[in-house]
Amino acid sequence: MIFGGGEQASSTENTPPNQESSGKEQAPEEKPANNNGELSLELKRSSYGNHDTLGKLFINGEFAAFSLESPKAHCLEVGSYSLSLRTEGGRHASYWYRFGDMHKGMLFLQSDKEGVYPYVCIGNLGSDANGSILLGTQFNKEEEENAKREVWYSEKAYSKIYPQLAGKLAAGESLSLTIS
Repeated sequence: MIFGGGEQASSTENTPPNQESSGKEQAPEEKPANNNGELSLELKRSSYGNHDTLGKLFINGEFAAFSLESPKAHCLEVGSYSLSLRTEGGRHASYWYRFGDMHKGMLFLQSDKEGVYPYVCIGNLGSDANGSILLGTQFNKEEEENAKREVWYSEKAYSKIYPQLAGKLAAGESLSLTIS
């Protein structure tokens, strides 16, 4: 079963084989007051599976993207995390090549776990996450407990969200993501 959100996939992107689209799922969340142009980021987890954790990212109370993370035992704990732009490491270089001038650094979540570098990034499977948060405009939710779920059109979701967040961080503003 495919669930869409936020936007319809363009006709130039292919839907994975043997899958039917069930249309868009819009999150019925109220928009909180936005003070002085500050961004409010919240990740609401909705489902834990054997291979992944599924959720929704909200910016200022509005649905922004679906999220997919590692299984519950390996994803970030519930709480609030400061965001920053990280320009070290191989992932930064590969995103710079992929996204060009749009890329200012990886969206890095400040974590207390030593040796762990959680990002908000692109990918399709929970096994791609490695402690990071993957974004997508649609997701595949298999009902079996052992199924490996996927987010789709990850680059599209990332390209929509990244400039807004990176722009604020590059301008010296502080941002945090609350995970619930």
